[in-house]
Amino acid sequence: MAGNDTYYIFMQDHFERHTLREIAQYRREQGKTIWSARLGTGLFGRTNCEAGNKGPKGETEVLLAAGDEGLVKLVELGFITCPVCRPEDVEGFWETAQYAVMSNYGLRSVNEFTDKTILEYDARRVSWEDIVQMTGAMPGRLYLPKGLDIRIVENMRRWCDRRKIKRPSMGYYDTDAPGMFVEY
Repeated sequence: MAGNDTYYIFMQDHFERHTLREIAQYRREQGKTIWSARLGTGLFGRTNCEAGNKGPKGETEVLLAAGDEGLVKLVELGFITCPVCRPEDVEGFWETAQYAVMSNYGLRSVNEFTDKTILEYDARRVSWEDIVQMTGAMPGRLYLPKGLDIRIVENMRRWCDRRKIKRPSMGYYDTDAPGMFVEY
């Protein structure tokens, strides 16, 4: 991760590209929380999450978002909370995200929104049209639910082909598999 690599961050009502140094300076000056969304998993959380401890691997792997506006934008784009860093524990989270959660998912409580039996791990939920229009590419991997009908996976592959973008590896998380990922 070079110091001049840029990342998309939602701030002041739109996405911009900035270096991590510029983003850190913005956070210091504005005092806003910076949220991190992992594109391949469809999860968002805190920038210091131990599950994402290796840092962003590139602009097609992570989106960042600043403050309350950024939190709402990530929910609107289809991201759900990380179970490791639990962003819902940040003061004011539910008051800020509540309307977007109710609009996107029809859920009425933070407990419903964070319950992975209600909103399971599934990167198909993310608004890829909007993200690919911005980034021009998909992340290297997409984490999908285990046991998907292969036709659903093929539909995702055709979606990429129609847009002339490189297909990501698509599969599911498995702690017993090499690399903890099983590809469809």
